[in-house]
Amino acid sequence: HTSMSDNSTIPLSIGEHGGSRYFNGKIDEFAIWSSALTASNVTTLYNSGVPNDISSLSPVLWYRFEEGSGTSVADSGSGSLTGTLVNGAAFSTDVP
Repeated sequence: HTSMSDNSTIPLSIGEHGGSRYFNGKIDEFAIWSSALTASNVTTLYNSGVPNDISSLSPVLWYRFEEGSGTSVADSGSGSLTGTLVNGAAFSTDVP
């Protein structure tokens, strides 16, 4: 369980820790909710084998990474916060 303030001025980084350590892999989708999910919600998310449309679960932030090119990603959640790809992050088509 991790909590974060919705009024923080500190940028959120996905796949980076400590300013110099980066995740060497692929991230297909990323979402944040304003409260804990129910067991049923978690089952829906992880047992389908393919990404679901999770808009009914009301994520505050939801990056699907479907743009295919460029350096920004759209927020499909309620926050409407465009993300920026940095440090060589790139889109890939070989994810499940």
